[in-house]
Amino acid sequence: QNGTCGFLCPKNYINVVMEKIVILLVALIGLSLGLDPTKYAASKWLSPSYQIHWKVADGKFYLGLQVNTTGWVGFGIGEPTSGSMPGSDIVTATVIDGKMTISDRYALEKSRPSEDQKQDWTLISGSQENGLTTVELSRKMVSDDRDQDRDIVTGENRIIFAYGTTNDFQYHSSNRGATVLTLVGEEPVLPTELPYWELKSTNFSSPPMVTTYAYTSLRLPFADGPFHMIAFEPIIEEVNAQYVHHFVLYFCSSPNPMFLHFENRTDYKGVQHDRGCTGQIWGWAPGMASYVMPDIAGFRVGSDDDDYKYLLLQTHYDNPAKFQGIFDNSGVRIYYTKNLRQHDAAVLALGDPYVNNQKLIPPGVSDFHVEYECIPDATLKMPYDIQIFTSFFHMHQSGKQMWTTQWRDGKKIQETNRVDFWDFGFQQGTPVNFTIRRGDRFNTHCVYDTRGRSESTRFGPASQDEMCIDFLNYYPRLPGSPHACGYSWNRQNNVSVSIWGMAPVGNSTGLGFTPNPVDFDPPGGMEIKFGAIQADSTSPIEQAASKPSSTMLAIIGVVLVLLLLGIGTGMALVIAARNPTLRQRIPFLQRFRPHYDAQILTEDEEGNFL
Repeated sequence: QNGTCGFLCPKNYINVVMEKIVILLVALIGLSLGLDPTKYAASKWLSPSYQIHWKVADGKFYLGLQVNTTGWVGFGIGEPTSGSMPGSDIVTATVIDGKMTISDRYALEKSRPSEDQKQDWTLISGSQENGLTTVELSRKMVSDDRDQDRDIVTGENRIIFAYGTTNDFQYHSSNRGATVLTLVGEEPVLPTELPYWELKSTNFSSPPMVTTYAYTSLRLPFADGPFHMIAFEPIIEEVNAQYVHHFVLYFCSSPNPMFLHFENRTDYKGVQHDRGCTGQIWGWAPGMASYVMPDIAGFRVGSDDDDYKYLLLQTHYDNPAKFQGIFDNSGVRIYYTKNLRQHDAAVLALGDPYVNNQKLIPPGVSDFHVEYECIPDATLKMPYDIQIFTSFFHMHQSGKQMWTTQWRDGKKIQETNRVDFWDFGFQQGTPVNFTIRRGDRFNTHCVYDTRGRSESTRFGPASQDEMCIDFLNYYPRLPGSPHACGYSWNRQNNVSVSIWGMAPVGNSTGLGFTPNPVDFDPPGGMEIKFGAIQADSTSPIEQAASKPSSTMLAIIGVVLVLLLLGIGTGMALVIAARNPTLRQRIPFLQRFRPHYDAQILTEDEEGNFL
């Protein structure tokens, strides 16, 4: 009207369509939307500043992070056995040029993680305001990237997390942590109706040192026994949670005066007080759930003829800021029952259980490899097969890699457990499920890195010494337990060290002594597959910010399609409206007919338009 066509003019029509598309685009990106915790199946605070939300749907893992910072945030699936940063699969999120940007990364050491060649995380939304960084993202549970990603599995997943105070992706300082979460499946249920013993520090004063190892012991009661120990619950004082790094619990068989010395008190002198202890039965790291044993087995204690007399708890305190005045009462609660289960559980130690290796590890080497064998003749002396349900690897500070292979009838059938990125501060049990049959053979390998040492390293009980033991929790218990089976071989010097059969600790007869020779695994085994395909080391996170994600590409594609449809529809209506016949048949097209203000122009005598 009045010479104008308003919204229905082709130019205005396109402008309005574009405006609606922009609004839709902003909504799809979700930058203005906050995280809705009700969309997720579970939530947990990993630290006072770091909250995680998650769910699993259609084979994908959906992750929401809310961190009290206006800097970068990081989340990772740790090395499957140790849970440490080296060997982890990490995603970082930071704001670059006003845009939330994520980067799929991996770490091979404790340094800035490298970018994956294949980016598998998808950004759903992200914001940074009012001192809070919020990120929502997703990834396949089983990643297509087999070289630089870790799968998210049913049961326990080793988790690491960190954040910075700025969006410059730099060292996190003390803003980091490690935990274990059951992301898929149910966590074990504690038998809280049962009686329990507690083994913990008593107002222990942790010194102002970065690393402290404290030890305390418990004399097991024999009155009213026997009992089955069936569950282990960590007791962590909330005020000291950031300092308690891990626990390791040992069985001890002899009434050694050392254990009487530590009974009901804690000692932190620099010696590893596990001499005389024959089995590592439980380990804990921050965030791990309680450990509940299989329904048909328990560790039998409390009878005069039992070999387990004491428990020894090692507590690792981590105090990077060297704070003073830390008094701790953390430890473990051990649930037990007088209703004995079907099977007694026990510990079988593979590798070098008695630490008999007399060789020295030279300083300045990156891959010093030793191999120990439990030969078929030893397992043939077992009266029956046994079922393994947990494997605890044990090395010390120069440990690098460890694995155990299982052979049957001359053929390798599996690696029973493996860690490619050992961390002395992350000693945890790994749930396993395999059978040892009579005649099976096991080869346990340990690799050491002494490049930071100027003197040779011996094998021994102290933290600065080395060990190589694979503690296996199993049932049913073999007669005369605990048992050890191993053979030492130094491949560098081609020297055999010692050998023994399935003989109980302190008893040279047992199931019999087995002489050499031994069978070695084929050469190799030290190859680390994770991170094998190296990413472009020159690719900074800023370059990752310039790479459009799959979500953004999809949104751009939708916008282009809508834009083309809008333009095409508008032009088709305008062209159709120019046809008089169509306008008569379709009155609606009258709205799209071009309108003109018709005027009669005339000229004056000088040629000017009037």
